[in-house]
This record gives sequence, C-alpha cells and structure tokens, in this order.
Amino acid sequence: MNLGEKLQKLADDIAKKNTERQRREAEKERRKIEKEKEDVNDVFQRAWKEMREAVEDERMPKGIKIEEYGNIFRDKGTPKNPQHPYHDIYQEWVRMAENEGLTLYIVNNHDGGGMRDWEVVTFTIRGNPNG
Repeated sequence: MNLGEKLQKLADDIAKKNTERQRREAEKERRKIEKEKEDVNDVFQRAWKEMREAVEDERMPKGIKIEEYGNIFRDKGTPKNPQHPYHDIYQEWVRMAENEGLTLYIVNNHDGGGMRDWEVVTFTIRGNPNG
C-alpha cells in the first residue's frame, strides 16, 4: 500500500468514526427530547389528576408545584410560548381543559429571597385565575 492509499484509508476511517459519533450523539439527543416530552406531559397529567381528585373530594384544586422539571420550564421557558419545543403538548392540554370548561395555568412562584423558584400548574374554572 503506497502513502496515498494509506492516507485515503486514514481519511476514510476518520470520516467513518465521525459519522458514527454524530449518529450516537443524535440518538442521545433524540432520547433526551423524548424524555423531556414525557416529563412535560407528566406535569400536565399530574395537575389534571389533582384537579379531578379535588373536585371529586369537593375541595378546590391547589395545583401542583413543579421543581423537578425546572430545566424544561426555566431553561426553555414556559410551554405557553409558541417557540417552546413542547408547545404542541401544552396546546393539547389547553384544548382538553377548554372542552371541560377549564383553563390551564402555569404560574411562576419564588421564595422571595432569590434562592428558589418553581412553577405551579393547575386547571381552574375558565376565565377565573383564582379558581
């Protein structure tokens, strides 16, 4: 094998490794996105469940405090924003709430000292943010 052939083989091997690395990274990102979608949907499911149980127990729903999904709601912004990567999931829950005469609310709360913040997700009577 002459030097040109060796150099070509080396270039082909490097390209193959880069392609494989890019494929692995893309797959890892795809799995991360799918997990985040599941997490976003889980937040709304938990809030819906809390609201239904509250109504069945004849009490006002409090909503759910979400801190464990902060990266989705803080780093990426609220799913209410049409630019949010999971806005479509939010829209599905908005439509479901509207069909039941409710409104989906996502409210940012904080400890008042700048140390912690979180979101509260709840469903309330349509047009009444206080439920």
